[in-house]
Amino acid sequence: MNPIITRQRTRPQAAVGVAFAGALLTVFGALLSWVSLTVLVAVSVRGYRTDEGKVALALGAVGLLTALVAFLARDGRALFATAMAGVGALIAEVVFAFRLHDAFAGAVADGKDAEAVGEIVDGSLSLETGWVLALFGSLLMVGAGLWAASRHR
Repeated sequence: MNPIITRQRTRPQAAVGVAFAGALLTVFGALLSWVSLTVLVAVSVRGYRTDEGKVALALGAVGLLTALVAFLARDGRALFATAMAGVGALIAEVVFAFRLHDAFAGAVADGKDAEAVGEIVDGSLSLETGWVLALFGSLLMVGAGLWAASRHR
């Protein structure tokens, strides 16, 4: 068998594997905690309980399906849809981080003891592992999808 043909067939499959892993991380990350706040008690919010987390979860599932289609079709071009799902999930995750920051910045600015409250919130508010995993998974989906799509026009 010609080694060039074999090489072209295995490269999209590697990209499919990376895109599938990224979509799986996005789904898994959306099920985990995205943010925690510890003042007197610890409170955490899972990704799927937020609007952005629901979007990331749905687009991660779309990424899983499109990566599966690309694997079965043995065509790296099908991963372009996975990349687009990854872009959507990435936007949702970044919007969540900005909305979280804006929500607490507004609450701190309106209070009497804004500086004291701001220090407490800055020290006790953090993005959690689930958000980071979902973000990393989205980046993997985008990277693998665009790489495979650009290599196999």
